[in-house]
Amino acid sequence: MAGTRKPQQKPAALQRLFDRLCLLAVLNCCLLAVGANANVAQNFVPPPGLTPEITPTWEQLVDDLVSGNQDHARVMARQLFDEFVALYGENGWEVGLPGTYLGLLQLDRGDTTLAIQRLEKSITLIEEHFGQFDPRLVAPLKATAVGYLQQNDHTSAVAALRRAQNLTHRQSGVYNTDQLPILDTLITAQKGNRTSRAADALMRFNLRVHE
Repeated sequence: MAGTRKPQQKPAALQRLFDRLCLLAVLNCCLLAVGANANVAQNFVPPPGLTPEITPTWEQLVDDLVSGNQDHARVMARQLFDEFVALYGENGWEVGLPGTYLGLLQLDRGDTTLAIQRLEKSITLIEEHFGQFDPRLVAPLKATAVGYLQQNDHTSAVAALRRAQNLTHRQSGVYNTDQLPILDTLITAQKGNRTSRAADALMRFNLRVHE
């Protein structure tokens, strides 16, 4: 589209994750989306705990992501996270989702170790306050798996993706289409883990979900 900035290029697995986050934003009512036009902003639902004082930071983060300004988006994600921590404390459940935003953008930059630490903390906060089967865990689990793939830790990546997939099964059934982006990355992880038979089985399952 003329006059629209495109997002920067990302590693293949991470690119697929960001391409599908728009769907997760709608499904989980809280997760970032990256798109090519301003209409995508409609898919951004403010994180729980957002106050009028913090709202300008959130709105600027959304604007940066929609326009593809990833560098400034990382700055705003850090600011949003810090403002939530100042208001709710580092262990407040409200910090979980801003921490997910920050972790995703750290992954996008290649700060893999920091991103995994942040995302794992977000997973812990969500689990502690909402339980181990809360659908809000899907996005940080997927993102953590991408971080593991960047570190060539395919075993941990598969474990995180399997858990995310199981959460979608609990929420929407075994053959739900919400799991398709998870399956795409899971197939990549299994191939990297030299488990071609498992990858082939996943590809057959992927085809059944598409039916």
